[in-house]
Amino acid sequence: MKRLNKYFVISIFMFISTAFAAETQLKSGDFVGFDSGHHGEGSVVLVQDGDQQTLKFVNHFYVTPGPDLYVWLIKNSNPKTAQDVKDSPNVQLAKLKTPSGNQSYKIPAYIDMNQYGSVVIWCLEFGVLFAHAPLK
Repeated sequence: MKRLNKYFVISIFMFISTAFAAETQLKSGDFVGFDSGHHGEGSVVLVQDGDQQTLKFVNHFYVTPGPDLYVWLIKNSNPKTAQDVKDSPNVQLAKLKTPSGNQSYKIPAYIDMNQYGSVVIWCLEFGVLFAHAPLK
């Protein structure tokens, strides 16, 4: 009988350890719009789950809808102009899935997120900054 209890306790411990060790938050930031015509709201969270890093747009993410919107990572942590975005080392991560709602983007293993200061919503077609979120 003692053996059964020992294995039961070990099983419960392993289950709890796995459940709570799944994700670690590394950085986060809040989206702000570029100007009165380009709004941004909500938050971005960078999480680590095993070897995979993922950006999650949460807290009622919203950006003004527009053509050809992409998620970029840029070195500049506080771009004030579209030129600031263009001049900053950047990575085009993915096409924006939708202008509102929770969504996530996997970070390829070759990208070092310590090199980037902001997540940017960028209109590729017109070279316009829609919103950015400084990562802290």
